[in-house]
Amino acid sequence: MPPVKMKGLAKPKNTGKVIRRLLEYIGSFRGLLVVVFGAVVVSAGASVACDSLLKPAINNYILPLLTRAKNGESIALADYLPFLRLIVVMALIFACGAFASWLNSRLMLHISTQTLYRIRTDLFHELEKLPLRFYDSHTHGELMSLFTNDIDKCLVLIRTFLGKIPSRLSQHREDYFQTILYSVFKMCGANIRCEVEVSAGKLDILMQTSTTTYIMELKYDKSPNEALKQIDSKNYPFAYTDSNQKIVKVGINFSLKLGTLMEWKIVE
Repeated sequence: MPPVKMKGLAKPKNTGKVIRRLLEYIGSFRGLLVVVFGAVVVSAGASVACDSLLKPAINNYILPLLTRAKNGESIALADYLPFLRLIVVMALIFACGAFASWLNSRLMLHISTQTLYRIRTDLFHELEKLPLRFYDSHTHGELMSLFTNDIDKCLVLIRTFLGKIPSRLSQHREDYFQTILYSVFKMCGANIRCEVEVSAGKLDILMQTSTTTYIMELKYDKSPNEALKQIDSKNYPFAYTDSNQKIVKVGINFSLKLGTLMEWKIVE
């Protein structure tokens, strides 16, 4: 069956309007963004301060103490106190920088996830307003690809699904795992084919959404890097460069012993 012709990722009709809409979503976190900016400044300042204190610590304290020890001079505990005070100051500065860096990452994670949640919620509300004929002419997979193309989360769910299949029902064969992947993505409405022949050979799985072409290579009790190496060596993506879609290479390793996915690597 020939592949279904799908449109590539469309450019916004009004880029300025799209940017303004995104800024409206992010703008609701103005207070947190101010804190993030302050945390970035503190983190950067702490890094610079620690670096600047290293030279005085070595030249003014460590080297003189080593020289005195080498010359056989006695060194009292009081001679170490200035150096210890400097170490304490550096430790406090480093702790402040580490806390600021942690705070920055946590707040940015919160802002990004909440912004994405609000965007997807608004998209869902817009979909609820569309007429039924729109759903008759669009597959579930095509609609879902407008919300997310997160193949990583899909593979996590498939790994969990495979892990729950009783061992007496699981068939530890290559075509079995290939069938599972095909069935799951096909039920989601994706355009997916197995054992696709191209000029350089035969790729294991080809999946296309409305925006992305996924080229998947399966390996068994090996590494995802070997799968990706095969994709690159045989240049599978070359056959789909005319689709105007983003091409994503996915290397997957199955464990024949455990009967599930072990690891995978995704390269865009």
